[in-house]
Amino acid sequence: MPKATSISNSVSIYIDLLRLLASLLVFAAHVRGLSMPYLPNNLLSHGREAVAVFFVLSGLVISYVVAEKETGWRSYLVARLARIMPVCLLAIGVTTVCDFIGHGANPASYGEFYAPESWLGLLRYLSFTNQLWFSHVTFGSDQPYWSLGFEIQYYVIFGLCAFVRSPWRWPVTAMWMLIVGPKILMYFPLWLLGVATYRALASGRFNSTKAGIAAMLLSPIPALVGKKLCDLSGHPATNMYMTWPPVTELYNFLYFSSIGVSIALSILAWNGLFGRMNVWPTTAQRAIRWFAGASFTLYLVHQPIIAMTTGFYRPDPANESMALGLSLAVFIVVLLLAEIAERRKRVYSDLFRGLVVGG
Repeated sequence: MPKATSISNSVSIYIDLLRLLASLLVFAAHVRGLSMPYLPNNLLSHGREAVAVFFVLSGLVISYVVAEKETGWRSYLVARLARIMPVCLLAIGVTTVCDFIGHGANPASYGEFYAPESWLGLLRYLSFTNQLWFSHVTFGSDQPYWSLGFEIQYYVIFGLCAFVRSPWRWPVTAMWMLIVGPKILMYFPLWLLGVATYRALASGRFNSTKAGIAAMLLSPIPALVGKKLCDLSGHPATNMYMTWPPVTELYNFLYFSSIGVSIALSILAWNGLFGRMNVWPTTAQRAIRWFAGASFTLYLVHQPIIAMTTGFYRPDPANESMALGLSLAVFIVVLLLAEIAERRKRVYSDLFRGLVVGG
């Protein structure tokens, strides 16, 4: 993240670290689910929770750039296009190629996460309408793409609120929210929690050590309470993208929101305790920044590659060394792919700026 008076370098690196860890959680969950299903269901099965982390961080970052950098709708649009579209197009291309190879070689290895590629699915992915109302459209094996159907709509809603002038602002925003539908809007408060976190940082109220200690002590409690509540109720968390009975939806909302609150408190705690201190060694800063710079690609591109590789061997303990080796290879390939999309944001910014501004 760029430097700013409201978010220190120390906090910015902590946010990047959270983003990287969330991506790794999703990656690990799919490695376990596809390549090593015999592993215990513990830390390797929290990909759904990681998406709640992404939503909070997204709301924080977007509110930050609108307040301090992208103050006009053109710069806001250009930045979102440059950030999102290259990685999305890369993911769709990788999915098409990997599914052609993997599904063609071993269709039985592809489970319920797979939906045959179609022109309709492609259109819904490219337009980010794959989750409107009660729909859940998948293109091939790239299941993680579902969250963009939520997040891009949050970008649009926030952009409309920020840049449409009165008296049209609220009617236009309300109309768009009606188009989006209840499933996506149900988790909009989670994204807005990130907005509230940014405003708390910008206010300076969490700059003191006392506030940092209080936030640190409180931060684990919401997630622990949310998990215990689901366990005791007999309604374990499922996911955000499917449509569930009302009671299940309620417990999902409470659970994922509790995770979001814990993440928000941890950011405020870090700011209060270390926000004005240089606690990150230079080497650690560079490593976190570099790996976090590929986190979006890692999140969006890894599953089709894992699914393809899994089709060529039997996932059981006898092949664990092969599974580990291929998983590492997938990770390295994703880092290389990030070089042509996610890490070239400036290049794509110039391209989209020419298209939006006209020169």
